[in-house]
Amino acid sequence: MPLDIGIGLLLGVLLSSLTNLNYGLCLGIGVFSSLLPDLDFIVPLVKNGHQPDTSHRDGLHYPLLVVPAAGFIGWLIMPEIGLILAFGCLLHFLHDSIGVGFGVKWLYPIRKNSYLFFYHAGSIYTKDMPRKKLHSWNDSERKATLDAFGDPDWIKHIYFRLHPYGIIEYTVLIIGIVVASIH
Repeated sequence: MPLDIGIGLLLGVLLSSLTNLNYGLCLGIGVFSSLLPDLDFIVPLVKNGHQPDTSHRDGLHYPLLVVPAAGFIGWLIMPEIGLILAFGCLLHFLHDSIGVGFGVKWLYPIRKNSYLFFYHAGSIYTKDMPRKKLHSWNDSERKATLDAFGDPDWIKHIYFRLHPYGIIEYTVLIIGIVVASIH
């Protein structure tokens, strides 16, 4: 999530340079665009009272549907907003598909498999999955893989301890904050 916010800030700076909109509004739209797919994270969080597993990705994590829909809705407001909304969602899906997590349903509704690109790096509290350039699971396989390799405390272990992905995410967040501050 820190990476998504950092990317969102950078997209907000880009939106500001493309339009005459208020700078703060541009930053807000940029961050919203990169976090939009995770709105499906809120329902299980509120309903269950704890961080959800990757099943939250069965709500808005459908790139073939969400990217064009977000882009079209934004375009109705202003073409540049449509571009930022679509690009922010796309970058979020890429982020959710590389290295950690259990992938995104890139081809839904054509195919219902989740795809993860490159090696899956767990935390020191879990076993690492086999090294592959592409992992693909149907829903039952994803559940079995999550049970075998998942970390129920992934937020704590990636974002609140030294973890390579956490370091990358916070670095992008800091870059986004710096660029947004000096623009």
